[in-house]
Amino acid sequence: MRADDRIEDNRFPDALGAVTGGHEGIRLSELRDAQTPLWRQWGNRLGFALRQFMGENASSRGINAYIEPVEDKSALFAGNEGVWLSELGWLKEPYRLTPTQVTRFKSLLQLYDLSAFYENSSRLRLLEVMSVLDYLDQFQQAQPFFDSSCLHQRVCCHWLDVGSKNWAYVHALWAFLNRHWRNENSTSKDNALRKIHIDGVEIDSERRYRDGYTRADYARSYINALPWPEDARYHRGDIRTWQGYPQEPGEGKFKGYPIITCFLPFVFADPHFAWGLPASRFDPSGLLQRMLALLANSGTLIITNQGEDEAQAQAALLRMARKQMAVEGFELRITAFGALPETFLPTQYKRYGFLCRKMAF
Repeated sequence: MRADDRIEDNRFPDALGAVTGGHEGIRLSELRDAQTPLWRQWGNRLGFALRQFMGENASSRGINAYIEPVEDKSALFAGNEGVWLSELGWLKEPYRLTPTQVTRFKSLLQLYDLSAFYENSSRLRLLEVMSVLDYLDQFQQAQPFFDSSCLHQRVCCHWLDVGSKNWAYVHALWAFLNRHWRNENSTSKDNALRKIHIDGVEIDSERRYRDGYTRADYARSYINALPWPEDARYHRGDIRTWQGYPQEPGEGKFKGYPIITCFLPFVFADPHFAWGLPASRFDPSGLLQRMLALLANSGTLIITNQGEDEAQAQAALLRMARKQMAVEGFELRITAFGALPETFLPTQYKRYGFLCRKMAF
């Protein structure tokens, strides 16, 4: 797996300000301020258009399917020598989990029945999947968001993941739903009736790695590695024009997604351009508004950010969205978790989390 997609973004400055301190002073115009030269912006526009064209003609590439390498993980654990994670260029020494991390890691592995995944994955993807799952599990314990209020009379639990990149962490989303929807909340007789449908939407799915494979190639491989691959679908598209999930038999009209996740969205222009995206696709306010529009009544939106400056900007966007939601007849309940505890994947900057519930008045 490549160190893609903001596993780390070394362009980010040190954090400024606090998330929960009521910083209303951020102007949305500041979110578009960028030092990126015009030649880079035009280059991004051309490169993005070319990738989109290649995506539409992907069947003619003639390349074999990506196969994830299976790597030994024993050196990751405390008491061993550690391993070099070369994909994380900023990490200058072998990495291994602390005794506390090992205890938590093994607990999650057992709780979510991931022993087969552990045996058949690469080291870096294992750490990323377990890290995302750790965050979801902590959110669920701190403020249970997965309950029956938004899933009443549903035959299928739909989950939308926005900005999925190469979807290395799709197994975390699937494992969470498999436990909390398929198994914990139903009898064994009902399990066959409880369907899972996870949509991953990525605007730049045809970004290509040095090995010749694209994000979409990787994502398809990771989906095929799920115990039930039919539960997840990866889509190329702009979430601002996304119309929602395909209907399952017996579902009736589109009711919105009960759960939407967005891990590390771009809220500043510089990193957006650094990842090769055109100016026309930088719209953090529009992205948030569309996610909230797609969210079901009583549904949950989870957002994580990288660094305190990003989180501060995200908090300002959420406060503005809350005012708009009130006009539309909804209350947006925002919980800012602040800096999240360190988990298994080493990061250069702290992660911050938000959990938002959409409730009709």
